Amino acid sequence: DSMKAINQKAQRVMDILTEQPGTFEKSWKFDNAPDVFMAVHVEKLNTIDAGKIFSVSHHYLQSGDVMYDPEMEFLKTKNGEYYPLSFYQSSIGYRREAIIYSIDGRTIDRYDPRLQKELVSFANVWMSNIKAQQKLKAR
Repeated sequence: DSMKAINQKAQRVMDILTEQPGTFEKSWKFDNAPDVFMAVHVEKLNTIDAGKIFSVSHHYLQSGDVMYDPEMEFLKTKNGEYYPLSFYQSSIGYRREAIIYSIDGRTIDRYDPRLQKELVSFANVWMSNIKAQQKLKAR
């Protein structure tokens, strides 16, 4: 089974989310509906041979701890496709990693095709919701 990328509509949302606002910024957020919807936080985590790895999350503070609701990591390949790598939901302590790269970022150490497909389905819907909630306009 080959890895699945998110669909074109979701890809366009991710393109907006991952476009760094400033040259040296490592993280930023979209908060176009404060007190109505949770802000979307984006962080550039790493650059590996296959592309750039980004974290996208909704999160809140609980007793001083950051609670992810949820957080997903994505690989953005050099040809502009996005592949979900992992999913994390703090409130239920759920963390699943569909794709794990080696330390040097050159090879894949673990790949779970079924989980990866599930993450793609979730991400496609989540990006659609984020687009609507944050009133994002395609560039």
